[in-house]
Amino acid sequence: MVLKLKPNKKMYFHGKIMTYTETMIIDHESQHNNKLKQVQKQMAKLTIEDLEKIREKASHTVALRSGEASVTVMVHMGECGISAGARDVLTALLEAKAESERSDIKILASECIGMCSSEPNVTVQIKGNSKPIVYQKMDPARTKQVFEKHIIGGEIQKDFLLATS
Repeated sequence: MVLKLKPNKKMYFHGKIMTYTETMIIDHESQHNNKLKQVQKQMAKLTIEDLEKIREKASHTVALRSGEASVTVMVHMGECGISAGARDVLTALLEAKAESERSDIKILASECIGMCSSEPNVTVQIKGNSKPIVYQKMDPARTKQVFEKHIIGGEIQKDFLLATS
């Protein structure tokens, strides 16, 4: 598409109001083609090692949510949980898992459990224990404590306990 702009005409262009003092012709198609060529040049610079790194990062992300696990941790992320800070809790769990380098811990986002006043809630299920443990009013600091002491150490954190099944 080619635009011909007349002198002294105001136009909103790329986030700015511009007044043109002379006749200008803007060729959007050539601008698009230039950007496409830049992207193609960047793609041509990717090496096999770069692609391996991308694949490894993607497979690590997928492994967080799949496979066999001795511990399953669910962050309840209904609307009330998210507004109470469940995203920060999930982020803290993912960071703690990455630091621990444990591959047998599965971290999932789950639905609301209907206890809005106690959100954000986190459920911990350790394989071999028949009782899932539900923690309430979690924040990143509490989450790291539960991760270190309960998930890694096996000690239930009674101060944050909502329920056991």
